Amino acid sequence: MLVTAVALVLCIGIGLVLLHEKGLFSTQLYPPGTLKGYEVRFEWEAGIKSLRVINLETKAEETDSRLRKAALGAAREGLPGLMQQVRLNRAKGQYYISLMADREPFLSTYSGAKITEPDLAQLGAVAGDGNLTELKKLLAEGAEVNGRDIDGGGRTALMWAAAGGRIENVKELLAFGADPFVEDDHGSTALHYGALGESASVVKALIAARANLNARDQTGATPLAKAAWAGQAEVVRILLEAGADVNARDNRGQSALAIAESRGHLKVVEILRKAGGKR
Repeated sequence: MLVTAVALVLCIGIGLVLLHEKGLFSTQLYPPGTLKGYEVRFEWEAGIKSLRVINLETKAEETDSRLRKAALGAAREGLPGLMQQVRLNRAKGQYYISLMADREPFLSTYSGAKITEPDLAQLGAVAGDGNLTELKKLLAEGAEVNGRDIDGGGRTALMWAAAGGRIENVKELLAFGADPFVEDDHGSTALHYGALGESASVVKALIAARANLNARDQTGATPLAKAAWAGQAEVVRILLEAGADVNARDNRGQSALAIAESRGHLKVVEILRKAGGKR
């Protein structure tokens, strides 16, 4: 998500700098030292459906056609990547741009991009707190089951439910089409989150849904490594029985056995050794 936000910022900056060279952002319009901020509100439906540029000082919609054109050009470059990251076909959201003029006018931009509709954070919160009735209601109303939140690190509702050990919510989400292969911003899947918890039933449900047993996050850790780190002996046993690679190593070259030993999880160490684990 950070890469997407940076790309969006750069696209906005490039588009507005070009207009700056044409005189839109001149010291005549903006005296030295002044800062002009804008909120860009967008609606997306397989493409940009609408775009509004709001002056943060006056709270009014910006009417300057050149500024609107610059914002639109930046949105065309940056929003497809953002929508792909959150896995949405339809959404409403916003981002921000700012302009500062000095003796030598220069442009400053920042993104703060976020999705305002649908409320992915709400779906994740409901999935993680065990409220099955509310979860069913949100799904029935059309919530994006595989949507990735922005503020929560790109987690899906399935990840939140797995992390919270909410087996009924996990089953409901899987039945509704939740994809266990989706990764968050750090490369973790729902099985990584489930392996850290104490719910063996959650891990079994994800395995039954054909989750990738040997998926690696950005550190190279597999779900087995996560379970070994957390000392979840039963989860370690379940993952091994399902076919997880006992000797997979992370980016530092550590195996699940080495991790369990360093954490003092003796029961996990015993299970891994019996399964042929090597340090």
